[in-house]
Amino acid sequence: FSHLRWANKRIAQVLRNTIPKVMPSSAFAKRLRHVNALVELIRARGGDVVFIHLPSSNHVLKYEHKWWDRSEFWDKLVAATDATSIHYEDDPVLARFSPPDGDHLGRMRAEEFSLRLGEVLVKKGVAPGRSD
Repeated sequence: FSHLRWANKRIAQVLRNTIPKVMPSSAFAKRLRHVNALVELIRARGGDVVFIHLPSSNHVLKYEHKWWDRSEFWDKLVAATDATSIHYEDDPVLARFSPPDGDHLGRMRAEEFSLRLGEVLVKKGVAPGRSD
């Protein structure tokens, strides 16, 4: 696990020194209108759209909170479209997953997460299966 600790420290250092390009709110609002138009186009062709925010932790989660506050980005995306949305923090089962490197679950945990996410998709009616 020493390689994981080293990688985490290095990634955290990079993120502390990285300033992303964040869109001004007017540009973001315009982008959201475009995204909604794309969602409507996909639906008109018989498709469905699901936005999923996957788990993050540690330095990656701190970075997300600093630069992409949920209320300013995710919540506005959800409000701007009629697409189904799933944020891991909103589901008690999905919220239990914590990526050891901040961003990736690892093979065994990823498989379990995929199964649990599939169950959520079935419950929301956007994936075939039996909802109990």
